[in-house]
Amino acid sequence: MFDGGEAKIYKITDTSQPGDMPTEGIVLQSTYLFEERSIGMTRTYMAMQSNAKVDRLIRIWQDRSADVGCVCVITDGIETDTQYRVVANQHTVNENGLKVTDLTLERLGTIYDIS
Repeated sequence: MFDGGEAKIYKITDTSQPGDMPTEGIVLQSTYLFEERSIGMTRTYMAMQSNAKVDRLIRIWQDRSADVGCVCVITDGIETDTQYRVVANQHTVNENGLKVTDLTLERLGTIYDIS
């Protein structure tokens, strides 16, 4: 479990200096190991109804601050620093009774600077 790689959750915020024009950027919120999940047809159709595309579904330890709209950066041995937008989160309990969060991810078109 949780052997899929590393997922970093970022909040989108204003990263400009006080007095400068607002600049949208991302700030690291938390880092998790994740488990890859299968994307079912129901989840795919629900995403299509809201004009979103499901590219990935991952499971992390429960984090209620991983909100819709956050940026998730995945490093898994195949992809390095691939950026996704969280389009849905589901807080649940796994088969062992442990609290987990499933994150539905859509690949970002605009890439944020994470340096």
